[in-house]
Amino acid sequence: MVGDKLNSILISLGLTPEEFAHEIGVGKSSVYKILRGDTKKFSRNIAERIAHNYDQYSVQFILSLNKNDTSIPSESYFKKLDTSDSDKDQNPVIVTKSGSRYRELPNGKWLLSVPLIPYKAQASYINHFNDAEWISEQMEVTFVVDIKGQGVYRAFEIVNDSMDDDSKRSIPSGSIVLGRELGKQHWKDQLRINHYNNWIIVHQDTILCKEIIKHDSAKGIITCHSLNDSPEYSDFEINLNEVKQLFNIIKKQME
Repeated sequence: MVGDKLNSILISLGLTPEEFAHEIGVGKSSVYKILRGDTKKFSRNIAERIAHNYDQYSVQFILSLNKNDTSIPSESYFKKLDTSDSDKDQNPVIVTKSGSRYRELPNGKWLLSVPLIPYKAQASYINHFNDAEWISEQMEVTFVVDIKGQGVYRAFEIVNDSMDDDSKRSIPSGSIVLGRELGKQHWKDQLRINHYNNWIIVHQDTILCKEIIKHDSAKGIITCHSLNDSPEYSDFEINLNEVKQLFNIIKKQME
């Protein structure tokens, strides 16, 4: 798919979708739609912009990404650059025990590549969250992070306004959030709800993005809160026995 191939280019360039969109002069939403496989957004103009900004890619190579075959085109499609062997190995991908993939950036930060769970796949994720093969088939997105962590990370697409109150802490519809899993062994203790305000809750029936405002550790019950104060988003409780995963939201990025 064109999205998978473009994402491979972003990883090789060490760029987030936002940085890539800025450098080639297009809207972030267009880049995200291409990453999700929207071929209508993948035009010759886009290909020319990419080739103009990055000498290692030709227009023909970029246009070839939209072919029906599912393979990533070989390096024979690339324009050849005069790079030494040391340059090629300067920033290798580092894979942690949990499967997270990191590439060190020149500014000392890290580019973290994680599986994206889009809204349309969230029902499937509930049943396959422990299935490594299913996870590996999902598209990846990238985040720039300060440190190379050892936890399990996932990205989730947000599609409603329950966490949008027009403040800096809002998570509006269209956001992609990066979550770090909190292992079940820690659920018996008080959750660090004052340190991590927003969470992804993988419930047995649905996936929620909420603020956890109370944790009754004795009863195993959490109280979920929406930033949007509309009546349909009132507070509610969830028994942790009905929850499959909890993720601290540590970063967000917009389409």
